[in-house]
Amino acid sequence: IKKIIVYTTQGIDTSRFYPEMVIASGTKDIVEKKLIFFYLSIYSHHNPDFARMAVNTFTKDAYSPNPNIRALSIRHLANLRFKGR
Repeated sequence: IKKIIVYTTQGIDTSRFYPEMVIASGTKDIVEKKLIFFYLSIYSHHNPDFARMAVNTFTKDAYSPNPNIRALSIRHLANLRFKGR
């Protein structure tokens, strides 16, 4: 996860790892979840199909018993942008 984030911040296209990152978002580790949500937010702005996948992930985590995860998911859910068709 950290290596993919490093490549993303260096400008390397890592969008092919998007489905794996969605699956990895099921982790309980808050640091990993922050990195994954950062990644999902970046690529959701560029691709509406990715954004739809991210909505399900963020919505699921919005009901987490951990308040930090709830706040993190709601913040990223609110930052998603969809282009009108």
